Amino acid sequence: MDKNFCIFNGELVKISELNNAPVFAINESVKEDIRLYNTKPLCLGRHVQYMEELLQDKEIAVPKKFTVANLDRYIHRLLNVNKVYKGGICTLLVFQQTFPEKAESQFCIFISPLEELEYSFNKKGIDINFIDVHEEFLSYTPNSLFVAIDILNVPCLFDKNGHSFSTKLGDVLVLKNEEIHIGERLQPFTTYFIDYLTRKNWDITKHPYLTKKLISESSEILLCSPFIGLYWVRRITDESKSESLSYGYKYAKQLFEELDDFLKEL
Repeated sequence: MDKNFCIFNGELVKISELNNAPVFAINESVKEDIRLYNTKPLCLGRHVQYMEELLQDKEIAVPKKFTVANLDRYIHRLLNVNKVYKGGICTLLVFQQTFPEKAESQFCIFISPLEELEYSFNKKGIDINFIDVHEEFLSYTPNSLFVAIDILNVPCLFDKNGHSFSTKLGDVLVLKNEEIHIGERLQPFTTYFIDYLTRKNWDITKHPYLTKKLISESSEILLCSPFIGLYWVRRITDESKSESLSYGYKYAKQLFEELDDFLKEL
């Protein structure tokens, strides 16, 4: 981590003091990254709810102090002591010690700064590569898979049934003229933004999964996440067919303006 302090079980400690932290297995932990926009943790309540659902699935108890109100207070304290005054990324980690013996679940909070604090419309666009994989998807792509926002070629993975719902850079929004098509499994930030667009009378169609056919036949494509805001996709390459499709941004700029108004409501 870039900064010197973190929160460990509700207490402010130096990260260097975690060198002797309890040992835990990946399957005995849940991790979530949250965007801090103007120091506000976006969709904190939904992130915590999602983590609680995963903890329940893994039969890990929610730590006693792991509440939305406490986490909001801890995050703002870390922002101050680490002098990250304009926002960045907050990482929440809940785990259960497995060695030398199991213990009560514990949690850590880390803060990292971001170089680009404001969202901006990417006029140059990015490319998406269709990639077929064999595994089934179990949940939305974790925020912890976030990669640098200046990436130009973003993989979009499809399972053995030809289903996809996300990329490592964000959720896929498919536009057919003014109608927006989405998959069911979305990051909390995208879910709230879609709810906002629904209230603004945009036509939203939800699918269990997005398919190659649906994405390929769209008029415009956007990626949405709390780290990038909205990114316009200019080209899709299907490696299995060795073909590429290009897209415009007639409504993408309008949606970016909607995003700006949406952020003011949060």
